[in-house]
Amino acid sequence: MVHHFTLPTFVITCPSSWERQAMRELKLLLPDLTCRALFFPGNLLANSERAPAEVLAVLEEADTRLIGHVVPVALRVDVTKHRSSLDALVAGALELPRLDPRFTFRVACNRRGNHEYSSREVEHLVGDRLADEWGVQADLDEPEQVVGIEIDPNMVATPRTNPYVRTDGWEDEVARIAAKKSA
Repeated sequence: MVHHFTLPTFVITCPSSWERQAMRELKLLLPDLTCRALFFPGNLLANSERAPAEVLAVLEEADTRLIGHVVPVALRVDVTKHRSSLDALVAGALELPRLDPRFTFRVACNRRGNHEYSSREVEHLVGDRLADEWGVQADLDEPEQVVGIEIDPNMVATPRTNPYVRTDGWEDEVARIAAKKSA
């Protein structure tokens, strides 16, 4: 089943175990934003009354300390580990806003957990169907548009409730934030 969000929705990354501080930073920039931690450390789910382009523009212009990637989410598709979910994924992709046929595209799938299908299989099935239905040209090396598919049973349905501290990669994250500030 395909679920459309009633408000513009985003997955936002931040350093793991800094989710609460990142949510405060987001609220200072976008007071109407609602936000919660997801199952995976360093991932937030946010909703706003504002248009997606406005949210992205505010966050791009802001000098943030903790906000990493901000990815708009168009819809959610119920999937299982079984091959029968492939049809639902293709149906969900066809409900996305149409890609511009003047530009090339590719499908990128990140799949977590055990499934009877691979990420590559999802990319091929969805990509072939979008190319056929919408008349868009695929380019796997340098696409101008990307359809991202995240397959994770916990990503949206289950907020993270357990305390989890992870410090590997922290030095790299601090260096990245410092470089962004000095740029």
